[in-house]
Amino acid sequence: MHRNAIAAESGSTNLRTAGVSYIMASPTDLTRVAGSASMKRPRLHVLALCGLLSLAGIARPARRPASAVKKAWFEAKSVCLFRLGDRRTMPDSADDLSAAIVDGWKNAIIFPKDSGKVSIENATFPRIGSFCIDLTDGHLKPASNKDKVALSNKVERELHVGHFDVRGEPILVQAAKVHMRLTADDALLALERDRHGNPMMMLADASSGSLQIDVTTADAEKLMLDNARQSASKYAIIIDKLQFTVVPETPRELQATLYVGTRIALIPAGMLFRAHVSIDDKMNAKITGLTCDGDEVLGPLIVGLLRPAISRYNNETRALVSFPAGDMKLHDVGVAVDESLHLHASFGR
Repeated sequence: MHRNAIAAESGSTNLRTAGVSYIMASPTDLTRVAGSASMKRPRLHVLALCGLLSLAGIARPARRPASAVKKAWFEAKSVCLFRLGDRRTMPDSADDLSAAIVDGWKNAIIFPKDSGKVSIENATFPRIGSFCIDLTDGHLKPASNKDKVALSNKVERELHVGHFDVRGEPILVQAAKVHMRLTADDALLALERDRHGNPMMMLADASSGSLQIDVTTADAEKLMLDNARQSASKYAIIIDKLQFTVVPETPRELQATLYVGTRIALIPAGMLFRAHVSIDDKMNAKITGLTCDGDEVLGPLIVGLLRPAISRYNNETRALVSFPAGDMKLHDVGVAVDESLHLHASFGR
């Protein structure tokens, strides 16, 4: 919700939600606002301002929604997909599948010696009793746009797994230690290909499953700050600080606050975003009280441009999570905060 407002891209951390993608002002319009329309070459601070608004997702071409169905706030695709290396053949045995999983993470995760393990037990391929992928102590490499996966949607083989377990206790995302565990029982794993013809494995269905993510609030804040700085640097924007606060009112209701302090060509701009999120029994999430306030020199100008764009998300209700395939649905979710953020979700048919 708050990330819709600031659109601080977070790459492989899977914190990104649907960004504000409708036009409110073009870069040319913003140049006029900054008083430089008559100049052939806009000044650096004008370009930086346009860049900041591009990060916020409002200086983009307008486009109509593809359908009337609203997209979920989050997609589970990123935790359901697994690369199987650059091979052209699909795994046809338990040993081959284990080797393919190891090949797949070589380009995405760096492991210290004797870390990163795959365990497959009671396998009569394509049926597997237990399938465990241990990513503990792995260090995720930074992701780029070209790392995005587009599937062929043509399933070539299906694996039936009694118990599927993926864990990282912890897995390192930049300097942040993220503890995660995904489990699924009576799981269906679909083997298909990406747009380059490389094999992929996807958790397509399960009778029941759970996802647990734990990260200290300090690490979560630092991770958001590092990614925001990386995204902003290409526009000559300096992000000095980022403060992120989540206050759960119940396991399904929370108040989120995000403050971002920036400098655009050494001119300071501060933005404060607030939002309240509530999740109903059907696992729909509603955002209310979405506000944006600015301080410092450029903050009030920037939030004046942002408000019309983010206002369309206020009082918006959507499914919290969508799954890429099968009949899986989110059954329950809970958030708790102490010195860490704790997220637990259960899903299944």
